[in-house]
Amino acid sequence: MGRTTELRRAVAAAFVPVAEAAGFTMDRRGMPAILAFRRSAGKRVQIIEIQWEKYGRPRFVLNYGTCPAEGLEIDGRRFRPDSVAAGWLPDSGRLQPRRGMGPGAWFRQD
Repeated sequence: MGRTTELRRAVAAAFVPVAEAAGFTMDRRGMPAILAFRRSAGKRVQIIEIQWEKYGRPRFVLNYGTCPAEGLEIDGRRFRPDSVAAGWLPDSGRLQPRRGMGPGAWFRQD
């Protein structure tokens, strides 16, 4: 078992049922780095992502944002809502324990 397996299982057990009960659909295409959830809300698609620390340490943050239902245009290219990352969106945000980029800016097990 890897260093993050236990934490990933615990986060999934706590978060996935709540997200699905709220109408979000899980999208595993970004795994193992990102586990995304999306739901339609009128003319918008709401996105929540669990982003895992890229070096394999047991740490994560939550990213969120909303995308127009017709998709997002960037530099003349149109991206469908199911392929947009929360961080691309003008109204995106991040839930993390502290500001910044250091180790304290991640929810962490270690």
